[in-house]
Amino acid sequence: MAQLQAGTTYSAEDNTVTVANLNSHVSAAILLDDAVSAQTALGAAPASDDVVLISDTDAATLKSATTTELLGTELAAWVGKGASGGTAALQIDGVDKLSVDSSGDTTVAGTTTMTGAATASSTLGVTGVTTLSDHLNLLTNKEVRLQDAADNEYVGIKAPITVSDSYTMTMPAAVGASGTVLKTTDAAGTLEWGAEASGKVLQVIFAQVTAATFNTTSTTMTDITGLTASITPASTSNRILVQCMISVGGSATNFPAFGLKRDTTQIGSSTSGTSNRRNSICGSHSGAGSGDSLDNVLVQYLDDPSTTSEVDYIATVSCRSGDTFNLNKPNTDADAQYTVHGISTITLTEIAG
Repeated sequence: MAQLQAGTTYSAEDNTVTVANLNSHVSAAILLDDAVSAQTALGAAPASDDVVLISDTDAATLKSATTTELLGTELAAWVGKGASGGTAALQIDGVDKLSVDSSGDTTVAGTTTMTGAATASSTLGVTGVTTLSDHLNLLTNKEVRLQDAADNEYVGIKAPITVSDSYTMTMPAAVGASGTVLKTTDAAGTLEWGAEASGKVLQVIFAQVTAATFNTTSTTMTDITGLTASITPASTSNRILVQCMISVGGSATNFPAFGLKRDTTQIGSSTSGTSNRRNSICGSHSGAGSGDSLDNVLVQYLDDPSTTSEVDYIATVSCRSGDTFNLNKPNTDADAQYTVHGISTITLTEIAG
């Protein structure tokens, strides 16, 4: 088999063929040995994309046939304009198996087997199954793209811009159980599925109030302005450790109660208080016998929010009837060396469950 190029003269045994005799829209032809014996001599162009053939046993007579006429008879595969509009395509039984468009992008359908090392400096798109018996190199920080079923979006994987030392990650031999994580088992990069380490600190959120502007006389649990923080858990099984350090001032006779809210729900409070008793996480004697002093209270609770949505935690307080709670300053607030102002803080710690 030989390739005929336009404007070039070829010899088929003792016959000479000049491609200038081909139809004007044909720029190349294939010289086949005795492949076509029942087609008519070349005349007007066929109705569809055509293949021009010559047989060296038929006095170099040019033969013409449409794709439909040849498929399933003398010719089962051909190279030409693709059925899907590609600039060039290899068709088998009328279906494009390999096509190259005007931009040079190549599409391969079916199973592609590569027995050696393949190097790609651009995007490699394979719509079927590709088997590599060696390895595939993607140059200049290119990525492997895994297209979605609708061929609209993709997931890309690529190496960092700079890698100090080459390494290989070896995938596990089977799919891991639900809830497991992928982790290395040795320095060679072997991966396995395993449980996420429980008790591990995943993130810490911190907020503070340094002003001394909040006070209340409410006898029901009231949000302490500013003493709030938000966190988004990574898993529904993770827990949130809430810690509030509150600087407590107020009336000398006040006995404030402190609690916590998750969003709008009070959490962690006692359930034993009845009648005039108040349920809370902890309490304080804010004045310690004097309205001049400042106390500190630690409010702490380990919560199970069971969500991966953002959660707000708020410190709350209630007062003894007729008394006042001040945040970060004593009640009398005298201009004296014995008067102390402080700050209050809230810390949220996510712990792997």
